[in-house]
Amino acid sequence: MLRTGIIVLLALGFTLCGCGSNSPQTINGNWTAVLTGAQSFSFSATLEQGNASDVSVSNLALLTAMPCFNSSFAPQSATYTSTGVVNGKLTGPFNLTITTLFPGQTQNLLTMQGSVSGRTITGTWTLTGGVSAGCGVGSGNFTMSKN
Repeated sequence: MLRTGIIVLLALGFTLCGCGSNSPQTINGNWTAVLTGAQSFSFSATLEQGNASDVSVSNLALLTAMPCFNSSFAPQSATYTSTGVVNGKLTGPFNLTITTLFPGQTQNLLTMQGSVSGRTITGTWTLTGGVSAGCGVGSGNFTMSKN
C-alpha cells in the first residue's frame, strides 16, 4: 500500500511539473504577417518589446510584391500592451504602423490593429496614401504568426 501511495505521489508530481512553465511569455521574436482583403500581401518582421508598450520592429521584409512599399520602406512602429497570460496564452491589444519615405509627397500608411493571443495576432488593417502606381487605399483582415 505504501509503495502504491509513493508511485501515485510521484506521478502527480511529474504531471504538475508538466502543466506550467516559469519562462516569461513575450511578444519578442520573428513574426510572419498575412494580410487579405482589398489587397493581399505578406511580410515578416522581428518584434521586441522594450519598456511599457513600445515594441521595436526590425528585419521588416516583404514576402510578396506590393506596389505601395518596396524593400526600403520605413519607418515602422508598433505598440503592444500585455493584459497578461490567459490559459497559458499571452494576450493584449496590438497596433503596428508602417509608412513610406517619399520626400515631399503624401506617404503610404499601413495601419494594423488587433489583439495578441499566444503565438498569433489577428485583426484588421487599413492602407491610405496611394502615392505609388498601382497602390490604392484598402482594408482587410490580417493574421500574424510567431515563427
